[in-house]
Amino acid sequence: MVVINSCISKKISDFCERDTNSNSDFFEIEALHSIGQGLTFVKARARKNSIEEDSYYSAIFNSNKELLAFDCDLDILFSSARDGILMECSNDKEKTKEYYHYRCDEFTNRLRLIEVLKSKNRPYIIESENATVCVCDDEKEKKQIYSLTHHDMISPKVDVIRPVRADNGVVVFEYRDKVTFDSNSQNQPVETTLVGFISPNGNMLDGVYDSYFGRFRECSLNGHPNFLQYGVLKRFVKWELKNTAQRREEEEKSVKRRLKKFCEGTKLDN
Repeated sequence: MVVINSCISKKISDFCERDTNSNSDFFEIEALHSIGQGLTFVKARARKNSIEEDSYYSAIFNSNKELLAFDCDLDILFSSARDGILMECSNDKEKTKEYYHYRCDEFTNRLRLIEVLKSKNRPYIIESENATVCVCDDEKEKKQIYSLTHHDMISPKVDVIRPVRADNGVVVFEYRDKVTFDSNSQNQPVETTLVGFISPNGNMLDGVYDSYFGRFRECSLNGHPNFLQYGVLKRFVKWELKNTAQRREEEEKSVKRRLKKFCEGTKLDN
């Protein structure tokens, strides 16, 4: 438990006053707690005058009571000594949110930025025995897993990611990803969903299930960086869908030709 002291209270109060450019009529510390690595998170509420709405300020101090971060809209989503801190910062002008992964440098006692994540929605975080990960999505609502433990993306961008618990109790991630070939002549897309699994350490389980062809595709998915093999797999599946669509179109054309020939032959007989 962190005990508030006058030093921290005075420092954040000074920053609030500086932001509002005048003495606040009202100032109150709303939350103060440890976030690991010798860091203290403080949230305060201030009001410039009795007419305006309250303003909220957040700050992070190190063990020397030095201010490391200050923002009018800062929130801590996750913190641990092993995996660092994941902060949420809002940009009111652009109406977007960014997520900053920091670690506290043990030598300088300062925050060190590891990664900046952009997500359309607030990432959800999963803690396991070996790693902590969060699932982010982009503007096209493609999902991707970022590992706070390994400081890297550990999955390709896919349509759906959800945590599931294996029979041995270990949490893994099931992903589902659509592959589509749009047929130009008939405007009838051929689509399949690839289903596979990823461990919290970033190991993609070899092989995926293909819903359109109704079979398991055996393939290695961990031999190259940047999910290269998964990209090759998706291109091959799309090529097979293309061939299937083309065969379907040829069969439909053949049926129409036979029907036309039948109708023309019937007219001649009469």
